[in-house]
Amino acid sequence: MKKFFLLFSFTFALLLFVNGCGGSDTPTAQSGSGVDASSGGDAGTAAPSPAVSAGVAPAAGSAENGKKVLNFAVFSPIATLEPTTDWDGWYVVRVGVGETLVKFDASMAAEPWLAESWSVGDDKLTWTFKIRDGVKFSNGKPLTAKEVKESLERVWRLNEKRFRSEFFSYDSISADGMNLSIKTKDPTPGLPGMLADPLFLVVDVSADNGDTATEGPVCTGPYKFLPRTGDTITAVRNDFFRKGRPKLDEVNFITVADPNTRALALQSGDIDMAANMSTVDVPLFIGNPDFEVEEIESLRLVMAFMNPKGALGDENLRKAVKSALDLKTYAEKILSGRFTPGKGPLPPSLGYGFDALVDPYSHDPEKAKTFLAEGGWTDSDGDGFVDKDGVTPDLDYVYYSGRAEFPLLVEATQNALSDLGIKVTLNLQEYGNFVTSRTNKDFDFLVMNIITAGTGDPQSFLVSQFETGAFGNSNSYSNEALDALFRKLKVEFDPVERTRLVTEAQKLLVDPPFHIFYCYPNTNMVHNKRITGVRMYPADYYWVTEDVDIVT
Repeated sequence: MKKFFLLFSFTFALLLFVNGCGGSDTPTAQSGSGVDASSGGDAGTAAPSPAVSAGVAPAAGSAENGKKVLNFAVFSPIATLEPTTDWDGWYVVRVGVGETLVKFDASMAAEPWLAESWSVGDDKLTWTFKIRDGVKFSNGKPLTAKEVKESLERVWRLNEKRFRSEFFSYDSISADGMNLSIKTKDPTPGLPGMLADPLFLVVDVSADNGDTATEGPVCTGPYKFLPRTGDTITAVRNDFFRKGRPKLDEVNFITVADPNTRALALQSGDIDMAANMSTVDVPLFIGNPDFEVEEIESLRLVMAFMNPKGALGDENLRKAVKSALDLKTYAEKILSGRFTPGKGPLPPSLGYGFDALVDPYSHDPEKAKTFLAEGGWTDSDGDGFVDKDGVTPDLDYVYYSGRAEFPLLVEATQNALSDLGIKVTLNLQEYGNFVTSRTNKDFDFLVMNIITAGTGDPQSFLVSQFETGAFGNSNSYSNEALDALFRKLKVEFDPVERTRLVTEAQKLLVDPPFHIFYCYPNTNMVHNKRITGVRMYPADYYWVTEDVDIVT
């Protein structure tokens, strides 16, 4: 796979310059075999054809009314069309409705989108973005800097915590014709890349009637939302799109959480395209003349938070947990070699000292037993599980089924820790309850699949997940040395120094352990060959673009 580490050494240097623009028989799917879904939810269950049960349009290439309709299966429920809520803005961009000022190309270089150029002043605080001429919202309203200003202010108003914690704070935003000026409170070297995050997709604030959650925002992309009536979200052609008539008449995003059901629906033609197919199912489509498999090395990390509020507050127990897990075998065998074994928070494709990084708690069952003994954990009552001070911990492992790797990894973890005498109960939750558990820190283990460089650089990821009190810091992790490093990173423009700071951050995050860095996935999309114009990007924001078409 192509490595991105050279790119990231230069990303911020590039961002400081003004950016111009020009303008056969198929085997039956069997994913999830052997996964214990005993804690409820929808993992491992079968379902009727999702397109039929959802009452959506027929599959691509059908001749109903001569329309080109794309049915796209997504892996987790889309709670709301309000783009400032959690990460729901990602789907507004993915479905082809929302656009941001800046976007990323296939090499994760920032390039113009709704802004045609940008520059930073000598004060390293004042940024100027030239808004692209000729852009209209889907209601026909022209886009100027004023609308972008109002849209950014709306994000701050509705989700200030994430805006400020994960990205930046500003002193002022002003608009003059097609020029947008943002003055940040502190030097913010990665500002253009930050504005590529879907949180900052540009909406027509004047069209907000208070029901964005179901009707969706008015944006500038090739498609626009229809009011939502169920789990499926539907977008139709935006006749005001600046690049001419969009190729599709309709796009349906259908939630199919179970990976086995997604594979079956794709094979049957009930859906035309699906993202993040399981590692078990991908080989079913490779070499099949009816399908295309798009797969690239992602910027993602599969990570579990260990919550120190309970028994895992004992450092020796956390060290024992880490040492018991055979991450290499999980990646190469359980996940069919489509994941790279984990070591630190950032995937090897980014560099940042990954090759030299040492995990002091790599797989060593005997060492794990030593940590338990040093912590005073013994099986005093002979029940097969360790206890201490008369208490046998039963560790609650919270996960959801939308990501096909989660059931496999949590079960492997449960088995490894059971062999060590540590009791773990798997807690499969519906996604909304999972979010609540994460927010309330109501778990012992909680697994996530997180993009590590979604702004063109790891800063936002590292700060949001690991800084004391940060928005995404799900286990209340706190490290004064790391916080001090982050304070330097946030204002450092020199790419060489930034690389050094991020490399040091990796080292601080592996010892002592508060997280399990399981693996780094490839990411994929599988689609019927009638679907053309599909391209995968390391930042997985751009699924349905103006290039996607259906050959009928």
